Amino acid sequence: MTVRLSGKVALVTGAGAGIGQGCALLFAEQGATVVDCDLDPAAAERTRKATADRGLSVEVLAPLDMTVPADARRFADETAERHGRIDVLVTAGAIAPHMATAAEMDVGTQWSPTSNGEAAVLFLPYRPHGGTWRPRGAGRSSTAPR
Repeated sequence: MTVRLSGKVALVTGAGAGIGQGCALLFAEQGATVVDCDLDPAAAERTRKATADRGLSVEVLAPLDMTVPADARRFADETAERHGRIDVLVTAGAIAPHMATAAEMDVGTQWSPTSNGEAAVLFLPYRPHGGTWRPRGAGRSSTAPR
């Protein structure tokens, strides 16, 4: 195991599958403390087990919905309380899109939930502690002041 991310605390949304799961596993392999969440607790648990099978660990908070402000706040607050900091936020979770062509898309049932979900998963987990996040070490936050 390398220690490139040793001492870093990473939040990973959508860690139950796909890109989120891959990030959670890779960050744990690289030495980060990883806290993951997913809408599906069984999927998040599979990621925790896959990590444990490699001799590593991730913490799981599930079910959490990053489009719900209270869930996003809990995700950030519990992590900051347990670990004293948050260095990385991976927003790999997303709601299932309600897609159609632009000519056919309904604003209320397709456009609004899809666009809100895509924006909320970025904004809501960052919001509670975003003003305190600063680049540390080799990486830098794309939202940090330049």
